[in-house]
Amino acid sequence: MMGLSIFIMVIAGTLAVYLTCQRVWYSTSLYMEATREASMGLSRMVYGVGTNGGLREAASVTLDKNRIGSWSGTTYPPPAGSDSHYIQATASAYKDGSWLLTVSNYAGRIMGYTYNSKASNICFAPVIGLLPARLEVANYVTAASVTPTNKGVIVSIAVTRKFGVNTSSVTNSTFVKLRN
Repeated sequence: MMGLSIFIMVIAGTLAVYLTCQRVWYSTSLYMEATREASMGLSRMVYGVGTNGGLREAASVTLDKNRIGSWSGTTYPPPAGSDSHYIQATASAYKDGSWLLTVSNYAGRIMGYTYNSKASNICFAPVIGLLPARLEVANYVTAASVTPTNKGVIVSIAVTRKFGVNTSSVTNSTFVKLRN
């Protein structure tokens, strides 16, 4: 009888340690995913997506916060070129935090970044207004801000990932100096 009691206590202790390790593993894994998504999103905004240059080659930027996001999809994250998510101009009373950042460089190229608060994503548009040409910058974005200054742009991205009862949020920000 004493041996059975000790056996049950050892099994109960082992099970408690196993469940604690699983919870720590999932929360750490979720934090790593959120960190990777936020870092890659910021990197794609600063350095560019594919062969398209980013904010580092910008000569000027224009921020339009009078935008409202829309998303009618059923699966997340939506493909970047899908017409199920987009932003559109709106009166300032109806804006929801979405924005359009228009970037121009010295070569005369004009491109844009869009943050859609409803779809929780940031997309890069090599041609502004052409939905199929958009490229993914970041998903799971709960907040994104761009603040143009005299000498550059301050960019901040907050990413939140959820899995079961675990939630992990990461915010990354940087300053990008505009080209002379």
